[in-house]
Amino acid sequence: MDPKEMKERMKIPKQPMPEQNPKERVRNFYEVPYGYTSEQAMQEAKRCIMCKNPLCVGGCPVNIDIPWFIQLIAEGKFVEAARKIKETNGLPAVCGRVCPQEDQCEKICVVGKKGQPVSIGRLERFAADYEREHGEVAIPDIPKWTGKKVALVGAGPAGLTVAGDLVKKGHKVTVFEALHAPGGVEAVHHRHDQVCQHQSQIRAGADDLLGFDPRSGPLHGMALLSQQLRQRGGHLSIIIHDENHRRSA
Repeated sequence: MDPKEMKERMKIPKQPMPEQNPKERVRNFYEVPYGYTSEQAMQEAKRCIMCKNPLCVGGCPVNIDIPWFIQLIAEGKFVEAARKIKETNGLPAVCGRVCPQEDQCEKICVVGKKGQPVSIGRLERFAADYEREHGEVAIPDIPKWTGKKVALVGAGPAGLTVAGDLVKKGHKVTVFEALHAPGGVEAVHHRHDQVCQHQSQIRAGADDLLGFDPRSGPLHGMALLSQQLRQRGGHLSIIIHDENHRRSA
């Protein structure tokens, strides 16, 4: 980046997140932050100086190409930005809301060394919400079946992410969930202002379109042993992922 342009970008102030009026939010359990507008997102994205050695990527647990997706937002290519994020993160709308960016990617943002870091999480949320709200969510091409079947016990964020990744590799996936609906804790316990529970449900619907088989109810929870699943369903691998049991059988 040209030094002059970099200097100008460093002068752009951090864009505040629009929020509900306190007098209104005490009367509901909806999300407090509204999210960026397109104009605010583009302005915030222009604060990124496109470092040659982007430390933020190393601070991201799933190594999202942060400078690339932020540059796409700066150029007004919002859908492309969402798809760039989804190359390594299947839950951008959720992560953009609850991931502790202040202790990860934003904590080591170079811009933050001389001022406030780029709002990476807010931009991730914006891109994911924009893609969904404008009906641009696309289902990737699914390769030919590999002949392998996998059972996943637990349809929370981790289980849904694994299911999506396995389906995209050509495996047939069955997801077993003990609760009445997929989505995990986000879908059944948290309030709207904590995580926006419909995000996980949306992800569940998107993964359903990918072709995996979701099954909910107490009989399909932890009561099913891995041996039973192999005998009844011919599954080669049983992956259990919930708050109390995390293992692969």
